[in-house]
Amino acid sequence: MHEQHRERVRARILNHGLESLADHELLEFYLFHAIPRADTNRLAHELLQRFGSLNAVLEASVEELQTVPSVGLKTAMLLGVPLELMRRYAAGKAAPVQKYDTVSKIAEYFCRRFMGMNRERLYMMLLNSDMSLIDCVLISEGSVNSAQVDTRKLTEEAIYKRASAVVLAHNHPKGLAIPSRNDLEMTDFLRTALEHIQVTLVEHLIIVDDRFCPILQPRYENFRCPPGGRQVDRAFYEHFYNVSAETWTAAPLFDGQPVKK
Repeated sequence: MHEQHRERVRARILNHGLESLADHELLEFYLFHAIPRADTNRLAHELLQRFGSLNAVLEASVEELQTVPSVGLKTAMLLGVPLELMRRYAAGKAAPVQKYDTVSKIAEYFCRRFMGMNRERLYMMLLNSDMSLIDCVLISEGSVNSAQVDTRKLTEEAIYKRASAVVLAHNHPKGLAIPSRNDLEMTDFLRTALEHIQVTLVEHLIIVDDRFCPILQPRYENFRCPPGGRQVDRAFYEHFYNVSAETWTAAPLFDGQPVKK
């Protein structure tokens, strides 16, 4: 009986395309590939009822998905695939960037990387002296704070890959793009650790969906030297924080305040 129903769904997709399916039908069809002989229509409805929307289902963690009856590890892991595919698709569609020399270019890069991510992660973008990308590495996952960040990993990555400068970014899932006291303290702690190996922390961004906040920008106002830091390059930061309408592409939020369109 289930196989006959599945054949009818496949025929409908062949004749009318995936766009003809409602959310529960599309989820049901996707679950065909994880559960070969069960009623995935019922399960699709249960998932949507439990999480509230298709987006929320795809953003749920493996642990959260397994709280739904009939969802095992295999199904929960499969449900995590579409969002990762979407992140990589979005990154692949982005126009090639020669230099990450403005905060808007960097923010756009990270907004794509954090798309739909439901756990806090801290990434480090490694840049050469020309502000070209060397690599972007995951530093920590879970609650992001200075006590849990592997400082040794952070500095070793910068040394091994011969970075001249780095940009840090972490997300606030379902939160605000505004730094907490812990975010500020962690930024100072990691900036000092990087200065000991002669690597400049250019900026630390907080990402929330398509919004972001640069933590260090207020310290460079009037181009004063940050506490304990080296002399700020005025010309570099004038260009780096160029947030005019021509360059601002990633987010409508800058340092907690809406940007004028």
